[in-house]
Amino acid sequence: MFVIVSISLLTAGPLAAQTAQDLAAMQKINPRQRAPLAIENGRLEAHNIRSEVSDHLWLMTDINGEEQVDDLNQVFDAAVPHWCEYFGIDVRKAAKWRMRGMVIADRERFVDAGLFPDSLPEFPTGYQLGHEMWIYLQPGDYYTRHLLLHEGTHAFMQWFLDGVGAPWYSEGMAELLGLHSWQQGTLKMNFRLTARRQAAYWGRIKIIKQECRDGEFLELEQVFDLPANAFRSVKGYAWSWAACEFLSTHPQSKKAFADLKRFANLPPGNFNAKFIRSLGANRKSLARDWRLFVHEIDFGYDVAGCVVGNASAATAAEEEAGQFEINTLRGWQKTSLKVQSGERFAFQSDGRFVVGREDGEPWPCESNGITIEYYRGQPLGSLMVGVLGADNEIEHLLDAQPTSQVYKCPGEGTLCFRINEFPGRLQDNEGTISVKVKRVEQ
Repeated sequence: MFVIVSISLLTAGPLAAQTAQDLAAMQKINPRQRAPLAIENGRLEAHNIRSEVSDHLWLMTDINGEEQVDDLNQVFDAAVPHWCEYFGIDVRKAAKWRMRGMVIADRERFVDAGLFPDSLPEFPTGYQLGHEMWIYLQPGDYYTRHLLLHEGTHAFMQWFLDGVGAPWYSEGMAELLGLHSWQQGTLKMNFRLTARRQAAYWGRIKIIKQECRDGEFLELEQVFDLPANAFRSVKGYAWSWAACEFLSTHPQSKKAFADLKRFANLPPGNFNAKFIRSLGANRKSLARDWRLFVHEIDFGYDVAGCVVGNASAATAAEEEAGQFEINTLRGWQKTSLKVQSGERFAFQSDGRFVVGREDGEPWPCESNGITIEYYRGQPLGSLMVGVLGADNEIEHLLDAQPTSQVYKCPGEGTLCFRINEFPGRLQDNEGTISVKVKRVEQ
């Protein structure tokens, strides 16, 4: 049961909402955390800062009657079991954990109330240190909640893991777990967004798309090397979120990524070195799939479904003849056919499949696609062909062409196929396409 206790702030005195017993319990959780701010309830009242206390959050805010803050205590309390489960902490250890969260409309009011120490660095949206979190009120209730969960993730990791790892992991995890759904008192964290409207003002996917258009793409290991000062810009948060989203769901990295919480107390260099070693021989294929992910990123992107896989052939004879089965639930699929730049091919395809559903009704499709909807300028469901470069270059997968026309290979590599489909909508597809490759003489 969730209960919010309103604290009366009529008498001056320190620690209005946390007794010495409460603070002793906090110190027992992690004695290495810095001492809390001394907070006088009389100064809160004098500066019109109201206070709400629940099991895990002492909220102080100068905002009254705003939807953005009315349910923040409930949201934070609901997040604690999620953090415990994700990071492998016994929920009983967090029973007495209570953070102080300041949600701020007027910064000077909190400065005057003694709630904004001079030692705090400048920050654009939120900051966490020890017992306290400072969060500026954001446009829209979703983004304010997101920041509370973001800073709460930092706090939980500091208190229970005794560290946050390298900057990319710290900020990426805070972004990953800050994504949420809050409906009718039920919180879902690490929520897979499928539409922009689910996360108003968040904007990380938009930033990644623009960075790639501008040629500012970061390789995975460049993200790992982001310094702390990279997070003075929202770009750093976007790239770190993308790395955590990708690595936590890719079949070749998700186990190693899940183990990282055990090393959160390591210095950044040691943390990164241990993780990179754990990826082993998968680093090359992860780098390839990462490039595809960020260049085609969209809401709901199915990382596991879009991993570059292998096309199948029913028999060795069919493979020798250049005949393959393409799974419509997967992204790019490599054939065994090595090609050279300038070679020309035509394709014969066969098979009916489902490329989506509307109100439960399937959309039947063949290899020429359906014009009821388009993706990347081509009809949905069209069978596409591209070349994966000899060193895992993806450029010629990004400029893929439909198999309905003769294909002139733009470079050396391996011939690949997939259907033209939104990367977040693979799972409602059904069926396969048979494709036969024929060389066309010059």
